[in-house]
Amino acid sequence: MARTTTRPATAPAAPTAASGGPAGTKRFTIANIRKGLAPGPDRVLLYGIEGVGKSSMAADAAAPVFLAAEDGVRNLSPVPDCVPEIRAWVDVLDALEMLRAEDHPYRTVVIDTLDWLDGLLRDEICRRNGWSVEDFGDYGRGLKVTPDEWRKVINALRRLEDERGMAAVVIAHARTKNFRNPAGADYLRWEPNLMGDLAPALWKAWAHAVLFATYEAGVSVEARGKEPESLKRGKGWSTGNRILHTSWNAAWDAKNRYSLPETLALSWEEYVKAREARRPADPALLLAEAEGLLKSVDPETAAAARPLLVKHRDNAAYLAKVVDRLRAKAATTEVK
Repeated sequence: MARTTTRPATAPAAPTAASGGPAGTKRFTIANIRKGLAPGPDRVLLYGIEGVGKSSMAADAAAPVFLAAEDGVRNLSPVPDCVPEIRAWVDVLDALEMLRAEDHPYRTVVIDTLDWLDGLLRDEICRRNGWSVEDFGDYGRGLKVTPDEWRKVINALRRLEDERGMAAVVIAHARTKNFRNPAGADYLRWEPNLMGDLAPALWKAWAHAVLFATYEAGVSVEARGKEPESLKRGKGWSTGNRILHTSWNAAWDAKNRYSLPETLALSWEEYVKAREARRPADPALLLAEAEGLLKSVDPETAAAARPLLVKHRDNAAYLAKVVDRLRAKAATTEVK
């Protein structure tokens, strides 16, 4: 006698919002596509060498409140408002939740510093697992746990942004780390001083601007008679000016989503001015400015720019870049 197998009936898939439910509604339609979004609050990762003025710059942000354990913040004038008694990892999360849930006048939260949070996080993970500090470092097992905890802080900052419209500035010290260069010799470069590789990557991905703060300095090479190139001596120099690097370089990590100049003065006011100047404006205003600039540049530049202005006449971001190039060309023409 043949054996028969009864297969269980398969339940029909539940309708999704995208495919339409019983009422035929759809989650996405062409009509609700947003063609432009208002600029959101700042997300800044500000890192740099010791004593350069990172906390001072952050203190000039709009209505700031500090989550700080760094003693240096007490020496600022005026001393910024601070959340008191941050002593443990849970205190950081509780303070961020307090800023989300309670009424207050603050518009920017400043974490000073991520290095300090790094230590609190290590202590918390050791406490939960009954580890010593040495246990944390064994086989990198502590670093395997830290990314999930960092995401809790990042998500809390996102909630402050979404629900309260708050900007965020996170400060870190800088360290030099060997960069393994697949295209040539390895070299040292500056990066935020955090444990492992994943934590810096998470914070850099979150930030709209990663700014490296340092002094304007360099090295000049002095020739020593007829000695070969390898025996020439370098002499360091510095202007004493405090600056921000805003774009990636082989020597440091930096980025921005605002088309900022590559170097700025170390000042919140200068950062805001540069950011606002580079934000896309009304396409009609940009086109009008471009038309005026075309009269001030050489014929070849004007001929190359005109079809681009026609093709991208509704794209403010692209038009802003064309206008920047035309400004530079016009300035060069005036000098000549």
